[in-house]
Amino acid sequence: MTTVRLYATWAAIGPLVGVVIGAWLARRSQHRQWVRDSKKAEYREVLDALSAYRWKLLDYHARVAGTVTRDPKEVYAQEKDLGEAHVRLNNALRDRIFARRALARRHVWEEFQNFVRELNDAKAPEISRLSQALGDVRSKVVEAAEHDLGLAQPSHSKDEP
Repeated sequence: MTTVRLYATWAAIGPLVGVVIGAWLARRSQHRQWVRDSKKAEYREVLDALSAYRWKLLDYHARVAGTVTRDPKEVYAQEKDLGEAHVRLNNALRDRIFARRALARRHVWEEFQNFVRELNDAKAPEISRLSQALGDVRSKVVEAAEHDLGLAQPSHSKDEP
């Protein structure tokens, strides 16, 4: 008789327990997906800002520093565009919520600051060097994103086939 009662109780409560556990698992999965999507969006913003800054910087040095443009209004417009792109990139690197830790582990901010110091210290920086330095920053962002999002390929030693 006790066994029958246990089965009857479980028959009534069991489906409810299953629904609660299923709802918890679904919520947990949705939260993880939301965090992953948010991280992807943040990395995309950083990479977009970095790309825009790189092109503005190279364009500025080709036109203004390369003496293609000497019209003060155009020089001002070029400097303004470059400054806005710099601020956007700076904010994109500093204002991350989800990707902050991964970017910090890869020292992306420090790499960008080293680039800015090098840019400011150079009287006439080489465009290829500027492009390479920003490429190094981009590589660190991509490495951080791949690792953080679980996209990084495991490294193989030279001995492995």
